[in-house]
Amino acid sequence: YKIFVHLQRASDEAMIVQHDGMPRNWSYPTSLWGRREVYIERITLDGPGSERGPFRLAVGVYSAEAGRLAAVSESGERLPDDQAILTDLE
Repeated sequence: YKIFVHLQRASDEAMIVQHDGMPRNWSYPTSLWGRREVYIERITLDGPGSERGPFRLAVGVYSAEAGRLAAVSESGERLPDDQAILTDLE
C-alpha cells in the first residue's frame, strides 16, 4: 500500500500539494508491518506557493490495483472520500 498526504483548498477540496509513497522512502512496505504496530513518519510538503488558505490536510492509504482503502471514524463510520482530515490550516 501507499500513503497519501494532500494539502487541499478548504473551500472546494482542490489539490494544492501532495505526497504519495511507501513508508520510509519506499524501504518499509506495509506488508512488513506487524498487527497493531504504530507507525510514525515525518512527511514534508512544499509550500502552497501563491495559493492562499484556508487549507485542509488529508491522509489516506491506497493500492494501485484496488484504489483507496476504506477510512473509518473512531465510531466505525466511513469517512468521505476515504481520507482522514488531520487539520484545517490558514
